[in-house]
Amino acid sequence: MKKLTALLLAVLTLTSCTADTEIDIAEGLETYREAYTEAGRETEVPYTPPEEIQTEDTTTQWGGIFSPDFTVSGGKYYFETRRSESRGNSVSMIAYTDLATGNSGILCPDPLCTHQSAEVCKYADLEGIYFTDEEGVFYSCRHTFTTTIYRVDVNNDTVQTACAVNSFNVNLLGYDNGKLYFYELKFGMEGRKAGISYLISCLDTDTEKVTELGYIPDEWALTLNLILFVRNDEIYFTAYSSKLMKTDLSLINVTEVIAADPWQWYWDEGTDALYFSTSDPEKQTGSVYVHKDGKTEQIPLPHENIHAFTMTEDRIYYSPYDPVFYGFSNVAFYFEDDPEEHKVYDYTGGKVYAVDRDNPSAEAELVYEASGIDGNRMADLDNCAVFGDYLYFNEITVRREVLGGVEFVTFSLADDVSKIRAGLKDGSFTRISFD
Repeated sequence: MKKLTALLLAVLTLTSCTADTEIDIAEGLETYREAYTEAGRETEVPYTPPEEIQTEDTTTQWGGIFSPDFTVSGGKYYFETRRSESRGNSVSMIAYTDLATGNSGILCPDPLCTHQSAEVCKYADLEGIYFTDEEGVFYSCRHTFTTTIYRVDVNNDTVQTACAVNSFNVNLLGYDNGKLYFYELKFGMEGRKAGISYLISCLDTDTEKVTELGYIPDEWALTLNLILFVRNDEIYFTAYSSKLMKTDLSLINVTEVIAADPWQWYWDEGTDALYFSTSDPEKQTGSVYVHKDGKTEQIPLPHENIHAFTMTEDRIYYSPYDPVFYGFSNVAFYFEDDPEEHKVYDYTGGKVYAVDRDNPSAEAELVYEASGIDGNRMADLDNCAVFGDYLYFNEITVRREVLGGVEFVTFSLADDVSKIRAGLKDGSFTRISFD
């Protein structure tokens, strides 16, 4: 679902630093150069369809797994790509790959469209992909001074306004039982105790009528970290950085689900279990858990500390902490701190392991090790997905610049972002880019 690390997210729109004349980090930089030295090894081999393709469920599920990283409808996996424009900004575009054929493309079917902005391309810069029960139909939005929510029908090549909210602090929450849920973040509302409040609303996708459900109770709004998802008419959120909570649609009855703050999460429809991980990049510790029938148990994986994971019906794929050093965060430059306290890592080391779900403590199989990626790009395995015999992950830009004699480096989601499809059995490597 969704993180590089807390540190990297904090500097995502800034930059992070590596070396100056007084800091010798050349030896440290070799760690990432050695990890990704097979630069340019991009191979195309015949695509082998996954052994089993399940397309009966047309929402954001795959094989009974519900997660924000699994955006599948009609046998196609949808995701966002991004490209930099010459004038210094960037534009995003939703792309897809057919899980049965391997064919990929972008949503805009017009070969003459430049896709440079939303003014010239109706598909450009859409944020979020929330599929409905209708195959090929999803909701997305754009933010300006207001937030416009759109109904996108890829079958008929239409992007239509569903509603507009007079605020740019609006976030889509998810689709559930015929309704699209979203929330508006408000500050300093007069007459309310909370300095921050969260107004929950829903859009009926049949009538396109918006209903305000109400506010997250003040006692939780003050400690709320993140509203995660909605499932079976219940809204899940994290509070106190240590609890996963849920509330019904009345927003009155709040109960604790688990005494943990999920770093990543997956809902198994088949077993009605919540799989989640906890991860602390600063301490480089983390574990994977399963919560079912009111009980939470740690999954005994072969590696001790887990940074990121994903799963399928029968396997758990994970990346243990195996940090590759890239340099120093620019936080050190701006706050005049010791650079050693602001190191920037790829915590996965470019590796993914797999175990069977029914025997997770058995010896792990190394199923992927990053290759084919040069020093100016990085395999972001924090939020990967597996469909059949193929691993999908973002390939993001490693941005560098020198300020005050110091080289800065950032894992930038604001620059070019491509999707990599890596064959776990055939060794194929396919880059799906927005060109």
